[in-house]
Amino acid sequence: MSHSLSTWGYAVPLAQRASLAPLFSGISHTYILDGVLEGLIGEARAAGEPDLPSGYAAFADVFYIGGNADCLEARDLVSRIPFFKALFLAPNSSWLALIGEAWGEHLVEIERYTFPRPTFDVVRLRRLVSSLPEGFRLAPIDMPLAQRIISAQEVPILEDHLRQFGSVAAFMQHGFGFCVLERDEIVALISTYAVSRTGVEIQISTHPDYRRRGLATVLGATFILHCLERGLDPHWDAANEASCRLAEKLGYAGYTPYPVWLLVDEE
Repeated sequence: MSHSLSTWGYAVPLAQRASLAPLFSGISHTYILDGVLEGLIGEARAAGEPDLPSGYAAFADVFYIGGNADCLEARDLVSRIPFFKALFLAPNSSWLALIGEAWGEHLVEIERYTFPRPTFDVVRLRRLVSSLPEGFRLAPIDMPLAQRIISAQEVPILEDHLRQFGSVAAFMQHGFGFCVLERDEIVALISTYAVSRTGVEIQISTHPDYRRRGLATVLGATFILHCLERGLDPHWDAANEASCRLAEKLGYAGYTPYPVWLLVDEE
């Protein structure tokens, strides 16, 4: 059913993307949406009547949809949504009903957990950074490491990092991150999944053989301190209980669950 998104509607110029913000009212906030609307990352397209448009904001595997769902352009957009995109929609919106009607059992609801920004205990975070076990090395993601990460083939812990920026140069311009290495092997890493002018979304991965050694804690504390030094909000948005527990260890508290929808290509 899917057709190319690149021919739907029109690309909203970078300087005008902020005007789309009202379309996404009521949808759970992330800095992904902010970054797209600020023109730093992703793409935004719109269609329909100027005073009542439909539109989307997209980056990597995240897809925000909003605006007028009661028009031909909306139905056309729904028919083009790729599989395995995480759909951010306003709960109980007309969009949800429209997508459910079009895609039926292919539409699956999952739950994520968003944490508010806490008042971080900087002294404690620095202490956590210093707890890196012997035999490991902490390094910022520089150009050579970024190239290794993006070029790696069939290395699961690296697959969700940096590539959404499209190139090493784009990541180095907008993003940042840190690796834990054993000798010369990357065994854990944290990086900006998405960026905006005021905050970032976090991606963190540890090789299964190196879990429960405190590496993710060291990385998380290092990343948060780096964000605070740059005046950025490190937003923690978790997909599972393990991620929630790590967030709480780093000082986050009081998560709020919210729904996200996926289109899955399964019979």
